[in-house]
Amino acid sequence: MLDSMPDGDDGRGDVTDSGPVAESPRSTHHEVTVRRLVHEPPQDAADCVRGIPRVNGLEGDVIVIGAGVTGLTAALALKRASRRVIVLDARPLKESESCRTTAHLSEVPDTRLSVLLKCFGLDDTRLLIEGQRLAIAHIEQLSSESGMDCGFERLPGFLYAEAGDRAQRQALEAEAEAADALGYSDIRTTEIPASFAIAGALRFDNQAQFRPGSYVAALESQIYGHGSVVVRGVRVHAIESDAARPRCRVSTSGGDVIAERVIVATDVPIGDRSAIRAKLAAYRSYAIAARVRRPLGALLWDLATPYHHARTARIGNREFLITGGGDHRVGEEIDTRQILTELDEFARTHFGPLEVTHHWSGQIIETADGLPYVGPEAADDGRVLFATGLSGNGITNGTLAGLLLADLVRGHANPWARLLAPDRSRSLASVGRNMGRNLAAAKRRLTGRIKELVTDVEHLPASAGMLIRRQGERLAIYRSATGALRALSAACPSGRGHVRWNGAEKSWDCPSCGSRFDLAGAVLNGPAVRGLMPRPFVDATPVPAHAAGPSPAPVAQAVP
Repeated sequence: MLDSMPDGDDGRGDVTDSGPVAESPRSTHHEVTVRRLVHEPPQDAADCVRGIPRVNGLEGDVIVIGAGVTGLTAALALKRASRRVIVLDARPLKESESCRTTAHLSEVPDTRLSVLLKCFGLDDTRLLIEGQRLAIAHIEQLSSESGMDCGFERLPGFLYAEAGDRAQRQALEAEAEAADALGYSDIRTTEIPASFAIAGALRFDNQAQFRPGSYVAALESQIYGHGSVVVRGVRVHAIESDAARPRCRVSTSGGDVIAERVIVATDVPIGDRSAIRAKLAAYRSYAIAARVRRPLGALLWDLATPYHHARTARIGNREFLITGGGDHRVGEEIDTRQILTELDEFARTHFGPLEVTHHWSGQIIETADGLPYVGPEAADDGRVLFATGLSGNGITNGTLAGLLLADLVRGHANPWARLLAPDRSRSLASVGRNMGRNLAAAKRRLTGRIKELVTDVEHLPASAGMLIRRQGERLAIYRSATGALRALSAACPSGRGHVRWNGAEKSWDCPSCGSRFDLAGAVLNGPAVRGLMPRPFVDATPVPAHAAGPSPAPVAQAVP
């Protein structure tokens, strides 16, 4: 996430071999200093982004929708196999979800090892771990081949249990037993490279970290030429792949694109693919960065629910501690600013007084059983392939998915095709877990919706949003810092629900499908391909003095 130096950094710092030491904040005031995230690809990488606004009539062998790690990994593998690849993406490189990751590269899947063993058995769990190792090795190789400094670094990872937390201690024991069954040896430890107390930990050597923005730019720079291109700023509206047509047609905001095969590598599949989307759940995950004097030299993650993770990253001549966590279902939390506050407190409690310089968030897509869906929606229809549900291991799962997709296009056997197939049967345990999760989320959405709809716009403070009912229609209302009101239809264009206000990111989020929209109604995250519709709204109510109040500290938007 942090690929360039934040504004005003002088680059001076004291870096040693031991654990991180927090820099003294410039002020003793407890309120967090928050800046908009500075994230730009290196200049030589930015020069390679040669997207064109019009694509009508463009033809190739394969169309890849989504220019993140998954799509670009697949595209590069196919280009090297002499396929003409057209990569389409609606957003600039710096706004890719792949550039919002905290960049933990770990062979340990996001779903706990003990859970994977129960659901998939010993052989398939080993295969999943081998897939993560393959992905990390592939990233290392491409980072080296690109000639760009992607900051790739091998280092150990520690899964730990907090001292005094019985639930985490029990969970750690279950993970240790699962690791033993999977063939890990001598990984139990009572020490980690940090000063806070733990009940114990598991050490996994040869994990990695890198700078995701530089890596994505490096991938993209290698796509161009020999009939292949990356086109950004073009939004896909529909995919036509019926049997009556010899080739697939992708309709976009810049015209129609034609190819024999289509790879959909967006977070959530776009178009009329309800069978896959019905098995997905969208989550927001948050991260902060703070200056420290010493690197951790390791990846850390705990067993809390939701769990926290931490690493350090060297940006220019300055070391930053990056801490993540606070996951919640999209649209589920009303006061998302509280999540950032809690994450700040976690970082200070565990790593000392910190000057938090950045806040940001990203989208995580979960499946019912914790494994990605990669391949055709149905075994008898292989012209359109999908990759989604990459979970918290988005970079490694995305890399593995990209390699698998390239093999499927070329007709090559791949050991992970069966395990990750979208039409795979699910275990009863995963079905029960998903059903309980969806019922709980539905109850919270209904309760929150009723609460919001009975609130009068008169009490809406500045720089905030709410839902109201006006003439039988639900409206999403935002009041600007100057008191002006903006009204949008609250109905998500995906047709599956109504949006909710996200105060931390100043966005409208749909709890049903995970789509997100900015203050003007434009799409931030799919699967929606069209924005919220504007609505006329006249309200002469002045902003109450008490309602406007002091503005909250600014928070980095999910999409700048």
